[in-house]
Amino acid sequence: MKWGRSQKYQNRDRHIYALLFSNGCVYVGQTVNLKDREQQHRRSGGWKQSFTFHSLDTVHGTQAQAEDYEFAWRNVANRAGHTIYGLAPNIVVSATKKMTFERQNIARGKVWPLKKRWKPWPWATAASVALPLLWWIAQ
Repeated sequence: MKWGRSQKYQNRDRHIYALLFSNGCVYVGQTVNLKDREQQHRRSGGWKQSFTFHSLDTVHGTQAQAEDYEFAWRNVANRAGHTIYGLAPNIVVSATKKMTFERQNIARGKVWPLKKRWKPWPWATAASVALPLLWWIAQ
């Protein structure tokens, strides 16, 4: 079936994907054909470094509805410690700037499935060890 120019208004399966770079940065995008989109990213040469391609989610809806999921996944990746690229070559964007209430609700239900950039709250572990030690020394 040919979708034509109105394809963005048609309800269809749209895939949310991530390009994960070795420096811990992530690009999140959407497409209707994962295989073709991965090849387009690799052929274009716009990215200045190598990446791995990962499928994150599939949404049945319009392009605008899929964009809500795309922005939600950017936020989830950011919470996992990743810097977010907006477009090639390596343009960093804010993961929270365009977060609407609906996108925040979507993001709350998602967990980043890929390797996290850093472990959350490492200072809390250090503080839980250091504070009792300091209290004991002060006695």
